[in-house]
Formats: sequence, C-alpha cells, structure tokens
Amino acid sequence: MRIPVNLSVPPSLVDLDRNLSDIRVLLDLVKITKEPRLRRRDAGVLTRSAIVLTCAAWENFVEELALDVLAYSISRIGGELQITGKAREAANRALKHVDISKPYQITVELRRHRDRVLGLFNTPKAANVDSLYRRVFNLDRLTDDWRWARTRTSFSRLQLDRFVMLRSDIAHRSKAPNRISRHEALEFCALTSRLSWIMCNTMRTWLSKAASVAPWGQLPRYATD
Repeated sequence: MRIPVNLSVPPSLVDLDRNLSDIRVLLDLVKITKEPRLRRRDAGVLTRSAIVLTCAAWENFVEELALDVLAYSISRIGGELQITGKAREAANRALKHVDISKPYQITVELRRHRDRVLGLFNTPKAANVDSLYRRVFNLDRLTDDWRWARTRTSFSRLQLDRFVMLRSDIAHRSKAPNRISRHEALEFCALTSRLSWIMCNTMRTWLSKAASVAPWGQLPRYATD
C-alpha cells in the first residue's frame, strides 16, 4: 500500500513507508542471487535480516506516532488553540519532561526525552502497543481497530505477535527456523503497513474529538479493507 499523493500524513508514517520500501528492495535480492552454492545461505541471511529490520521499523513507528500525537497536542496548547479532554491531559503530562521555549523544536525535545515521555517500550507485540497508548493517552485497547475484511482483531494481534517473536528467536539464535521464505518476510511488511494505516486513522479520530481541526488526512478506506 502506497501513501496517496497530496494527502497529509504524520511524519512517522512517511518514515515507516520509506523503511519498508528499503526492506522490499533487500528482499528483491533474494530473487537475483545467481550462484547455486550461495543462494540458499544468502537468501536465508536476507530474509532473516528483513524480519529483524521490519520489526525495528514497526517498533519505531509505534513510538514515533505517539510522539507525533503529543507534538500536535502540545502545539495546540502553546498556540492557545482549542484542545480538550484526554489529549490535553496527555500533553500536560508530556510537558513535565520537555522544554517548549522553542516551539519549532517540540518534536526534537520529545525525542530527546522519549523514555521519560513514553516509558520503556522495546517489544512491539500487540499487548505492549495497547499498554503504551493506554499509559500515554489513556486510550483503551487501541488494537481493537486492527480488523478488516475477513480478518478479526484477534487474528491480526496473533499475526503480529508471531512475527515479533520470530524476530526475537532470530536475534537470539534460539528457535528460529533455518529457512524463512521471502513471501513470509513480505507478509510481515504488508502487515505492519496495514496496521500503521489503521493506527493513523484511529489517532486522527481520537485527536479530532479534542481539537477543531484534524491533524492529518483520513487514509482511504481501501487501505484497511
């Protein structure tokens, strides 16, 4: 799924899209490895690397989207614009840890104090994503929106957790299978892309209830169906 041209989206989504594009280029190398003796070994290295990189990109997106939401909320308060409810509360909590004397550096400040603002987050499984957004935004069960045609929320959570655990197994060289297919690695890319679009729409709706202007555009419905 490609981000529609001329649609305003959060920077975190742009970064994830670029990272996933790079990972797909890496996986294209699996198809062009010519030497038979090296093909299986090299293909395995590439696909395992793709799983690890995709998980890292997903983890970064989950945190960066939270920071994008906080940056928007803080900018509304700093500009004395309307923002109410949980979004204001989340912004006020973040303000305890950052210096906004230079409004144009809000995002930089939030990143500098990421662990203080968001708390620790290093295993991006579904339950931990829910925990992060509950802790920062008092938003209950963000992952309830992870559903689309013929796919239930419970299945999408399980799929994500399976890939995150596979990343862990690869990193620790414990239970990871010797061979991970290119198709499986691409499936992880597609899953994180789909979930990221859903999350952006969820947080857009959440913010729109607290402010008179939506922070970014609504991603097309086809991306989540």
